[in-house]
Amino acid sequence: ETRDFPVSVAESALSYVTITLTNMISEIQKNGALALTAGASLRMPDFKQHDTIEEISEDFCRLFDELIARVAEKRAGKQEDLIRSINEIIHARYADPNLSLNLIADELRLSTFYISRVYRQQTLNTIVDVINDVRMDNAKTLLLEQARPIAEIAELTGYTNSSYFHRMFKKYNGVTPAEFRKANQA
Repeated sequence: ETRDFPVSVAESALSYVTITLTNMISEIQKNGALALTAGASLRMPDFKQHDTIEEISEDFCRLFDELIARVAEKRAGKQEDLIRSINEIIHARYADPNLSLNLIADELRLSTFYISRVYRQQTLNTIVDVINDVRMDNAKTLLLEQARPIAEIAELTGYTNSSYFHRMFKKYNGVTPAEFRKANQA
């Protein structure tokens, strides 16, 4: 396809592509979507070292593959930070009866759809299930370590309705809170 054109035209086109890509990478870095550490810069293809368009094309494909890998790595890091933030909120506020997907999304200033999707993809659990798991784990600890009434333990673990707490506890543990406490007393 390039045989009918002088070499200078191909060189001009490649120079234009190189300048455009250099500017694009610079903008990506400025916007924080891609962080390059010292010595880890992307190598722009040098078309003067190649004899064929195929070699130049391979070099550009390598550059694009590297860009894709680095952006994916950055995205994964952001998602890990999001998961960590969600888990921190759940563990710090499990006793709050208002703790919910909506509350977490509002606190993180993200949509419920987004955090729900990312959390599910990364952990294979829903946020609501994790809230209930944390509440149940803490309820079991309180049942074993303290002689408080079950209704009070329900409140301390974020449940405002004792009968709902009983149903959830039995669903998660196969026994009622009283049966659990009795079976595990020393």
